[in-house]
Amino acid sequence: MSSVSKSDVEINSDPVGTEWHFLVGVLAGAKAQFYLDGLLVGKQTLDGEIESSTKWSIGRGLWDNTYRYANGIVANVYLYNRALSPLEVWQLYQGKTILDGLVLWLMPQREFKGTWWDRSGYMNHGTIYNATPSDEKFLLPPLR
Repeated sequence: MSSVSKSDVEINSDPVGTEWHFLVGVLAGAKAQFYLDGLLVGKQTLDGEIESSTKWSIGRGLWDNTYRYANGIVANVYLYNRALSPLEVWQLYQGKTILDGLVLWLMPQREFKGTWWDRSGYMNHGTIYNATPSDEKFLLPPLR
């Protein structure tokens, strides 16, 4: 098994400013695709496998034996047990909720201080480390 690191994957896009951006990674076998605001911005063939027991981090990566953290706000996290099509990525960006294959749907909730509750129904709740919940209110799209 190999892990995906900064040296393994390049995304030729640099979102800047104070606007929200919608970032999606799709993995189908060894083929990884990356979308920014609904549009394909990078793709790569990866070596190795990602095991189901792998612990995941959102907004954190290990480069040069040092953990690096994203400087920004994460609003919602979706995880599917299948690869999404380019059309489905675009639909998510447009605000549609894709339920087919959804196994994790995390959203920050300030009142629960440090816990992200899974809205997918699978009880895959998350814990927030090295971050402070925001006072901003995140609007939740209706289930469609």
